[in-house]
Amino acid sequence: MNKIDNIINDSKDINLVYVSPTFHLAYQTYANIKATFPRKIVAIITTEILCIPNNANIFIGTAPQLLNYFITTNKKFQIGIFDEIHVVSKLYFDQDNLIDVIRAKAYSSLLARCERQIIAASATINNEFEMRKYIVQQTNQY
Repeated sequence: MNKIDNIINDSKDINLVYVSPTFHLAYQTYANIKATFPRKIVAIITTEILCIPNNANIFIGTAPQLLNYFITTNKKFQIGIFDEIHVVSKLYFDQDNLIDVIRAKAYSSLLARCERQIIAASATINNEFEMRKYIVQQTNQY
């Protein structure tokens, strides 16, 4: 956790994005970041809550809403923290569930937009090599 603390503390001239698979996890992370780093300007972008202070450089939210924000504002982000990264894999989501498909595509698009560093977290990846290969494919799109 110290490494992530350092990234957040050092993120003065960069935009950092935390991508969550659910609103509940995004809100919990938002509350934790605000409590731990009270001087940081943090935005939360979900379907349920939208709070984007003008000088925010830390953005927390759900993948489809974050993607929409970064596309419509043409903002860039340098560091992406992708929680539950396995949701991009067809092995882990229901391809007949439109919400799962939209979330997976939004995660993939955000991966492709990350300019500098990706931190991918998951406790349920069975094949780390395949996941790493997929992330590299996504990041090499642009």
